[in-house]
Amino acid sequence: AARESCVEKRIIIEPQYKLNYNTIKKIVTYFKGELKKFNSEEEMRKLYPKCRGNSFMKKTGKDTFIIGYVSFIVMDILHELGHVFLELDTMEIGDIRSCNDIDGGVNEIGAAKFARAFLFPSPLFEKTVINHSVSGSCDVQAVAKIFGTDSLQIISYGRESYLWE
Repeated sequence: AARESCVEKRIIIEPQYKLNYNTIKKIVTYFKGELKKFNSEEEMRKLYPKCRGNSFMKKTGKDTFIIGYVSFIVMDILHELGHVFLELDTMEIGDIRSCNDIDGGVNEIGAAKFARAFLFPSPLFEKTVINHSVSGSCDVQAVAKIFGTDSLQIISYGRESYLWE
């Protein structure tokens, strides 16, 4: 639904495979968020000591948030956006979700699934997998390159979508 809303507002033009920085920034802004780049994990932790890994999401207002990151990695930003959709209403202002949060549990899994579902809309993903399959075997690396992500994300989403075991 989140991606469909972005398509409806013409932030994402279907069929769009890769989401670049400018598109991601528009998406985050559309959902009342802000992107903030840090030069290093150390710099990020000085301001946000609970953060681990490359990115985090912090609730800044009733329905506003910030996504901070060190390296711009689409899946990391979308993962943090997943926390917005899954948890923002239940978070207190100032609460943080970090992408390597060892206490995250189900919320981390849900945010990861959100990111993959957002980046790989089902019809587009299925068509791409079919077009890059021979004798029942998919060229996962080719599909990953098309979507601008890594093979692990493609394998995970293929399993979540029941395209393969």
